[in-house]
Amino acid sequence: MWIKGLQSKTQTMSLRAMCDFTRLLGHSPDTATPEDLRAFQLDVSEKGIGSATFNNRLSVLGFFFSVTCAREEMKRHMRCQRLAKKVPVVFGAEEVTRILEAAPGPGLR
Repeated sequence: MWIKGLQSKTQTMSLRAMCDFTRLLGHSPDTATPEDLRAFQLDVSEKGIGSATFNNRLSVLGFFFSVTCAREEMKRHMRCQRLAKKVPVVFGAEEVTRILEAAPGPGLR
């Protein structure tokens, strides 16, 4: 991680993700099966972790399996979550009228 130039916060998050994965497995993560990976994804989802953190953990596991273990086939069993889009607040015609009427003087409209 130092060679790749990753920041210390990124390294900490990566180690946390690998520790959580290893703890759930109960054995070495390099021997994980697709079923183990699925169980981890379900566990993280059930804990209510946000989409960004969920996807970050999968990214860490993807790097682990493709670079460290040379098990590229494990990456096809990973499913990222879609980030929820925030709907903008839209005022109705009545609300806009009230706001404009509350503004003092013509210079502020």
